[in-house]
Amino acid sequence: MTTILPELAYMSVIGNRYLGPLNGVLFMDVVPITAFVISALTGVIPAGMQVVGASPTAPAPVFNNLYLRRVAQRTAAAAAARAATEKPAVAATEGKTSPVAASR
Repeated sequence: MTTILPELAYMSVIGNRYLGPLNGVLFMDVVPITAFVISALTGVIPAGMQVVGASPTAPAPVFNNLYLRRVAQRTAAAAAARAATEKPAVAATEGKTSPVAASR
């Protein structure tokens, strides 16, 4: 655990600032999957249960990330539509000359 503390600290403090929360979570979820793929490419033969476990796990973070992006876009679009339909209150004196300005 102590051997990965610098990497975890970097990712949690600095990396997520640049990546943003959605991409930061995706990155942290993909790390074990990447390690699994790299070990398989280097000649380590995965056990059957490792493949069974990795199969649904690998696409899950990607689908979750895409879902959260879609929700964020819908929320932003709804907020923009709400802001466009709301009109600011029109001042009661709009277009009228105030008595102070008329006397000058």
